[in-house]
Formats: sequence, C-alpha cells, structure tokens
Amino acid sequence: MCSGSFAKCLGITLIPLSIVCVLCNILLFFPGGKPASDKEHITNEVWYFGGILGSGMLMIFPALVFLGLKNNDCCGCCGNESCGRRFAMLSSILFAAVGVVGAGYSVIVSAVAINHGPKCAYDVEGNITWDTPFLKIDYLSNTASWSKCVEPPNAVSWHLGLFSTLLVMGLIQVALCAVQVVNGLLGCLCGDCCGCCGGVVDLGCGECSLLQKLKFHREIELLVGVDINGAKVKKKMHSLGPMSTDYLQPTFDQLRVELYQGSVTQKDGRLRGFDLVTSIELIEHLTLGDLEHFSEVVFGYMTPVAVIVSTPNSEFNPLFSGLTGFRHTDHKFEWTRVEFQSWALKVCLEYGYEVEFTGVGKAPPGQQEKVGFCSQIGVFHRLVGRNCCNMLFDDDAEDVFSYKLLYSINYPSLRDNNILRRVLVNEVLYWGEKLKTRCMEEKIGETLCQPEGGAEECVSAPERYMEVEEQKTACGAEMNSPVEQCGRRVSEDQCGEDEELQQESFCKPNRCVSVPLAVLWSACPKISALSGSLTNLRRLLVDDPEVQLSQDGSAVLVQEQELEEERHLDLEDSGYAEATQCSYGAERERENWEANE
Repeated sequence: MCSGSFAKCLGITLIPLSIVCVLCNILLFFPGGKPASDKEHITNEVWYFGGILGSGMLMIFPALVFLGLKNNDCCGCCGNESCGRRFAMLSSILFAAVGVVGAGYSVIVSAVAINHGPKCAYDVEGNITWDTPFLKIDYLSNTASWSKCVEPPNAVSWHLGLFSTLLVMGLIQVALCAVQVVNGLLGCLCGDCCGCCGGVVDLGCGECSLLQKLKFHREIELLVGVDINGAKVKKKMHSLGPMSTDYLQPTFDQLRVELYQGSVTQKDGRLRGFDLVTSIELIEHLTLGDLEHFSEVVFGYMTPVAVIVSTPNSEFNPLFSGLTGFRHTDHKFEWTRVEFQSWALKVCLEYGYEVEFTGVGKAPPGQQEKVGFCSQIGVFHRLVGRNCCNMLFDDDAEDVFSYKLLYSINYPSLRDNNILRRVLVNEVLYWGEKLKTRCMEEKIGETLCQPEGGAEECVSAPERYMEVEEQKTACGAEMNSPVEQCGRRVSEDQCGEDEELQQESFCKPNRCVSVPLAVLWSACPKISALSGSLTNLRRLLVDDPEVQLSQDGSAVLVQEQELEEERHLDLEDSGYAEATQCSYGAERERENWEANE
C-alpha cells in the first residue's frame, strides 16, 4: 500500500478537483450567471473562500508533494537525502493532513451555505428586500418556495448547484487525503515507503567475496548478487548460507540472499529501488557500447539511493614491475583519473546523481599526487527534489525479468513463528530444569508441602518457586487404567500390550515438579521477551509435544531427579553417553573448520 505510484495517482486526482472547486467559488460571485450589483447581494459563505482557499490553495501543496514522491522515489519530498524514507513519508502525512483540513473547511462552509440558502430579492408586504428568505424554510424539499426570489433569476438553483459541487468535491478530497495519511503512517511503521525492497546489490559478484562480508551486517535485509558467469557463482554460493550459530541463536533481524545469473547491461525489475548498488572492478570488462547500457540500467532504471563504482587507475600501472598493457587480459579499457571523472560527471548530469571520488591502494611516498590510487572509486548519491529526465518509470518496465535465479535463502529469524516457538521451548525446558533443581535443593532444607486441589504444593521459606505434583498411575483408582505420567497419557490398550513395560516404565508411581509459567516468565528475561505476555507464553507452549503442561495449563511439568537418574543409568548402559560425546566432539570440529575457512 505504501507506494510512490499510489501517491502519484492521488496527486493527479487532486489537481483537477482543486481546479473545479476554485472555479465554483469564483462563479458564486456571479449569482444567476450575472455580476452582482452590490457585494451585499452575495451570501457571507461565498466570502469565506471555501473553494479557493480550502479546496484550492490548501490542496495544491499536498497534490504537488504526492506527485514528487513518485519522481523522487519516495525519498525526496523533504529536500534532503539524509532524511530517509520514514521522514519522507512523515512529510507526506503532514501535507495530507493539511489537505484534510483544507477540504474539511470547504465541506463545512458548503454545508452551512446550503443550509442557509441563497441571498436574493423577494417581496415582503409589497417591499422588495435583499435577504436570505430560506433560512427558516426547508427549501430543499419544497421547490415551490424557490419562486419567492424575484432577483436574480434562478438564484436558488445556481447557489445550490455550485455549493453542492463544492460539498461533493470537498468530501472526495477529504477521503483521498485521509487515505494518504493512513498510507504514510503504514510507511513510517514498516520503514518502507514506495514498496521498495531496500538492501544491497553487488553487480559482477563473481565468487561472492564481498557478499560474504556484507552478510554479517544484519541491518541489511536483502542481499543480491549478479554475475554473467553462473558457474563461478555456483562455486561459492553455499558459503552465503546461514551458519549453525544463526540457527542456534536466531535474532529478530531478517536477511534474504539471492544470486542471479545475468548481464549488467540488461534490465530486471527485481533489482529496482535498492539502497545501494556496488560495481567493484567491473566496468573495465565492458565495451564502451555496453558501458552506455550499464549506465542506463544502473542509474536510469534501477535508480538506487547510492552506487559505488571502482575501476583500475591506469596512471598507477607504471608502478607494477613487468606490467605491459592492461592488468587483465579481459579488460577492454583502463582509465586515467581524468577519464573516469569525466564519465562519472556525465552520468551524474544525465541521471540526477552527485559523485565523490576516492580510491584504495596508495602510491609510495611522494608519488600519491602524481599517480593517485591503485583503484579509483566513485561514490554516487542520488539527488532529491528533481525529476531525472532519463529515469524509466513506465509500468511495463517493471515486468522485465531477464535474470536467472541461481540461489536464494532466508536466514532464520524470530519473526518466523516456528523458529520463535522452537527457541522459546528450549528456554522453557532449560529454565524448568534449573528452577526444579533449585526447588529440590531448598526442599531438602526448609520446605512445607501441603495439599491443594488434589496436588502437593512445594513452598520454600525464602520464595515460592513451584508446585510438586505426585501422580500415581491408576485406571480411575486402579493400576490397570489409563496412565498419566507427567502430562503424558497412555491408553488402556497400550498398558495391556506389554505388561512388563508397564511395570518397568509407565505403570509405577513417579513424581513431577510443576513449575508455574508465571515463575518462568519472571525468572528468565529471555522468555518474557520472546513471549511478550503470560497468555502468549501459554498459547505458544500448549500444542508443543516437547513441553508437558499441567491440566489447567498454568505450569510446566518436569520430571524429578530420581526418574532422570534411572534414565541416565539406562542410557549409560546402552552406550548413548559415549555416542553423545562423539557427536559433540564432531560438532566442535565442524565449528572450528568453518571458522578457519
């Protein structure tokens, strides 16, 4: 909904409405289609300039701003590039509010004027009087009363028609400006005006070395690489995937990585409107004809907020011993500083950018001024407050998809409900065990256990942590009934299938520690941050198979130590502990391998 095209449509719609309102207000100074012989013969509401001031002047400014949002890619309405998207949308909200006020003023004036009726000459006991004869008469439903007006002719229909038009036009303007206010508010909340995807595009990404560094800047939400050599991209594309730590400790940051095979001289609608486009040591591989297409695609079609272009500096080449010709056999040209600056300034003039020049690789002492940097860099910033003449914003262009998608992946984020639930469950299980251990330690000391609601409540002297429930297996009240073990139920048929299993595992008394969700929520800040509220915490845990909740859903059931020790002994006998240690060691080796790589 937050789009420059939408704002432009509103601006185009508001301008003719404003013109109509101004014309209607001007015509009201000519009652009956003739000039008024006396200014007193014109109703007071006409002098309030509802159409000229409210729906005219106060509406032109918002309309122009909305038109500018499209041309400036939603970031130039405030006149300063550093203001960012949110401030641009904020300015559109303010101007839209001005439009609502102006149109509302016109609506109020028009409604009052229609209620009072026109001022005209009418006969009062043989005397011709100029006044508003319909002030106390429902003349709208009684058209026969219109004949009271002797002069000017058709005064009622003229007055009613023009003010009705102002009323309708004003209501439409109020609705349109209100929609833009909502549109701007959504843009400020989501931080994304004009529907742009944001992020960074690396043209000529090659083996993705730059992208591998950029993926750690988590303020970037979309990272895109493009190269004409698909085989080279495929060699390293999987190195852009999430690491194990991204899955183990996900954050609320979002990142999506996309890699495409395609030529930088071709247009693709998926690469428009990004924050930054980089072209590192790329343009020298293009012919001069392809370079013109590159400029048109990057600066005229993609129109990013900023562009970084680097290319070799031929003046630095004599410092390379044994170098003859170009630095690479595929280079089509290598520019001097003057040639690069000449091309960059021409691009700025054609597409509405400004450029700063810098570089990397300093020359030996005393030669920096003479030869400059090893590679020269131009940092382009899009100008605001102007319509770049060569920007191709036709609707059909956005449907061009000439690149082939090679790789795409979304990094795990806590904004994904499934990932959020998994992390939350792990925290609940960990803190449940931790609080259970603390409670059991205090239970050995000073603890009072008292029955409450059919369960036993564990109350320690310093603080109440949790409840302890003793659940004995019984069928109703017998041992051969459905078994409930720490929230898990086993049917009667299952109990009957394996009597030995019943006696060893399910069908024997065992105890569970009941940890209230309120205690978990207050004891662990991460749990409270992830869930937000106790109600939401209960909702996220209720259907998870790894978490056993009490019958009323107010507590997590954790097995007591005795049961865990027995299970631990069984696992040791089965060799599971050794396998776990081996798995852990392998995981550590894999982490070290990834770090060394």
